[in-house]
Amino acid sequence: MLRTEHSRRTSHGLVHAILTTAVCAAAVLMLGSAAKASAAIPPPSSDPFYTYSGSLAGITPGTVLKSRKVEITLPPDLSTPIPATQLLFRTTNEIGHPALAVTTVIQPVTGPALPRILSWQPFYDTLGAQCDPSYELRGGGTTLGAAYFSSCDLLGQAEGLAAASFLSQGDTIVVTDYEDTNEVYGAGQLEGYGTLDGIRAAENYLHYFEPSTPVAMIGYSGGAIASQWAAELAPAYAPRLDVVGTAAGGVFVDPIHNLEYINGGASGWDDVIPVFLIVYQRGFGFNIAPYLSPLGTKIVAEDQTAYINDLTTNGFTRYQQLLKPQYANITDLPGVPQAFNKMTMGSDGIPKSPMLLENGGGLAANGWDGDGIMITADVEALAHEYCEHGVPVDFSTYNLTHVDAFVPFAAQAIPWITSRLLGLTAPIQDCSTIPVGDSLAPIPVPAAHQRRRHHHRKA
Repeated sequence: MLRTEHSRRTSHGLVHAILTTAVCAAAVLMLGSAAKASAAIPPPSSDPFYTYSGSLAGITPGTVLKSRKVEITLPPDLSTPIPATQLLFRTTNEIGHPALAVTTVIQPVTGPALPRILSWQPFYDTLGAQCDPSYELRGGGTTLGAAYFSSCDLLGQAEGLAAASFLSQGDTIVVTDYEDTNEVYGAGQLEGYGTLDGIRAAENYLHYFEPSTPVAMIGYSGGAIASQWAAELAPAYAPRLDVVGTAAGGVFVDPIHNLEYINGGASGWDDVIPVFLIVYQRGFGFNIAPYLSPLGTKIVAEDQTAYINDLTTNGFTRYQQLLKPQYANITDLPGVPQAFNKMTMGSDGIPKSPMLLENGGGLAANGWDGDGIMITADVEALAHEYCEHGVPVDFSTYNLTHVDAFVPFAAQAIPWITSRLLGLTAPIQDCSTIPVGDSLAPIPVPAAHQRRRHHHRKA
């Protein structure tokens, strides 16, 4: 059952803004060529390209394992002559093990003017492969029709193609399935690794020289998780990449704060609560089943492959309803404090490249203020911390909901990213103009959890 909140998230305003950009991009990309209807595309679950039979042990992250030529499809299912290549590559999951992901590399029809990369992270927000950018960009999934405003493919295609203006200036676009092939939506470090390794895979395939190829990253909402974490992790995980700037809007900074903010339904995003439980299970390898209530068992099972607009909305507004009574505080679950601390931005490095950060605000719930899902003071705290560490920061807030704040973010971020790729100096904001924001201190880990974890390691 879909509620009004779902349609608000994929509102006509957001879709119109993205599709308008995509249509303009289509005019650039079609170059007068005749369009044709796309052929049926097998979903990732039945496409052998997404699998690898060999061992990943000893393979360097960013190594290309498979490649194929594909056609990019514009709404409504018009194939174009865009040169695109998809790469299956080795990346790293949330707990440091090898994983697989796919990236789509899109080059200008006339070839790149210079080796420059724009890595665009779409907000594909899914626990299933039906919304993977690599699938949607080829025309997979639902097409225009009755499901237009609840399908994921139109948003994914359109937002990804909003980056197409960069093709006209000779840049190469990289769009990565950053949740890896296990669809670990919301696990920040995993998404950052996937983003960086997608860029490295593209550079390896194109024979671009890492230290001298400017790379810019951009993402909103779910795409901001991947982009922001990639910026934090790059100095240690991918130090040879020449990251010249990252733009992130609608930023998911501190998981426990966000869970508290949406708990109870006052902000209208309570249906996202099961995602926190599924990422705990899928990203960190914890067995969540023993801690779930009967309702929680049912809801978590229903949402295992759901797109964000199709998450179950029936029967709960609080996470406590999904857990057994003794877990009224979710941080009492073994491993949850460590997992949430690990997913808190700013906890694993400081970017070396310039940052543009943005968030909406003005919607208060449970003692927090934000855009309905992301918390303004958390993003302020992150921006202030970066600034204090000498990172060139450009920080903005808008008194808008999460959906509506995308439009001013895109209007500000696209020219900002363009300037970084062209080698222009990034503006530096005075740190005193950025509020200190909330505390992003880690959640204390109960001593009992520490003892239990230590005993488990010894066993």
